[in-house]
Amino acid sequence: MKKGFKAVIFDMDGVIVDSEPAYWKAEEELAREYDKEVSVETLLKMMGRPAIESMKIFANDLAIKDSPDILHKKRDERYIKIIETELKPMDGVTEVLKGLKSNGLKMAVATAASKELLEIQLSKIGILNDFDFLLSGSDIKNGKPHPEIYLKTVSLLGLRPDECVVVEDSQSGMEAGIKAGCFTVAFPNKYQDISSLPKVDMIIRSLEEIMSIL
Repeated sequence: MKKGFKAVIFDMDGVIVDSEPAYWKAEEELAREYDKEVSVETLLKMMGRPAIESMKIFANDLAIKDSPDILHKKRDERYIKIIETELKPMDGVTEVLKGLKSNGLKMAVATAASKELLEIQLSKIGILNDFDFLLSGSDIKNGKPHPEIYLKTVSLLGLRPDECVVVEDSQSGMEAGIKAGCFTVAFPNKYQDISSLPKVDMIIRSLEEIMSIL
């Protein structure tokens, strides 16, 4: 290990599970139900945030009067149907997890998604049992960009923040990793403007690049 890191903490959606296209599809379908169109800018703002907070953004930007709770339920019903056939792991996930394990690093997932969706998605791609700890939005009071979920994960791992690498695709998640004091790696999608990202420690375009710092 080149920098003394002892663990890697992954966000889930858009980092280890290629789920963002399915979320976007569900949200686009939901917008059409209200005769609206959701922009890429709105979808990017929603990424990585707690479900209800993200649906508040959706409702506000699209001027929809239904409550975030109702929108969340409708969105997740569509999403679960979509991922029955369209969910897949991000490229390189299996190889990276094997490489980290062989190097003796601990691994965890820290996601804003619900515990139910966390378990459904990791089970579907066959990696549910590959991690030391799994934390979801159900386990915390303050969602990203608040650092609570990363601080809690670090504590469960029995490590210091500076011994942990955080891998994130959303701006709110990157900010949470930075605030927690972890070595924060940005794994942005093709729609994100790199120049607008927080001051992360590293930017990668493929998961395999993580191995270069360990």
